[in-house]
Amino acid sequence: MTVTEFALLPLKSRGPLPADLIALLEEAQKTQDAWVQARNPSQPLQTREARGTAMLQQLEDPSVLLITTLWPSPDGHKEWIASPENTSTMKALSPYLDTAGERHVTLFHLDATPLTDFDPTSQTSALLAPVLSVGRFTAREGAKSAFQDAFDAARWVVEDVSKPYPLRGGWRIERKRDTDEFITFCGWESVDQHMSAMQHESWHSWTAAQAHLSTADVRHYKRIV
Repeated sequence: MTVTEFALLPLKSRGPLPADLIALLEEAQKTQDAWVQARNPSQPLQTREARGTAMLQQLEDPSVLLITTLWPSPDGHKEWIASPENTSTMKALSPYLDTAGERHVTLFHLDATPLTDFDPTSQTSALLAPVLSVGRFTAREGAKSAFQDAFDAARWVVEDVSKPYPLRGGWRIERKRDTDEFITFCGWESVDQHMSAMQHESWHSWTAAQAHLSTADVRHYKRIV
C-alpha cells in the first residue's frame, strides 16, 4: 500500500531560511530522487509533484519544516532511512536542527496519497500552490468513520473556494495513544483566501463535520524545495 511520509523537523532558524540551508535541502532532495530512481530503473523519471515530494516551511512558526514523500510502504521508507545516502544527508543537516528540550523530529505515515490524488483535467497539485494548509484533526473516540463520511460529503465547500487546488486527507498509520488522527492538505493562493472560505454560504456543512473531532489544528506552509 502506497503511503505518504509526514515528517516535521524543528529548525534553529526562526525566520527566512539561510541560502546555505536551502541549497543543502535541494541537494538532499536530489540525493533522494536519485536513490528512488536507482531502485526503479525501468520506471520513467517522475516529477517531485508526481511523487508527492516536497519540503515546506511553516508560516505560523518558521522554525518548523514539513517533509512529504510517497513510499511503497512504511518499510520501504525505512530502507531509505537506513541508507548511507540518508545517513550522510542527515549528518549534514544536523547542525541546522534544534532538538533541545521538548523539541523533536515527528515522523509518521498516512494511509493515503492526498498530495497526488486529484483530477488533472480540472485540478492542480496542491504542491504548486503559493500556500498549503495542513490540518491535523483527532476524531472523537468511535467517530472515525463518521468524520470520514462527513469530510467526504463537505469537502466540496472548501474546494469551491480553493479551486483549482483540491482538499484531500489521510489517516495516520502509527496511532498515538490509541487515537485516530486525520491529516489534510489544501492549496491556496494566500492565507487570506483560505480564511475567506468561512464566508461560503454552505460553510455550515464543513463545521458540522468538525462535531466528530476532539482536536483540530490547521497551519500554513510555503514550499521551499
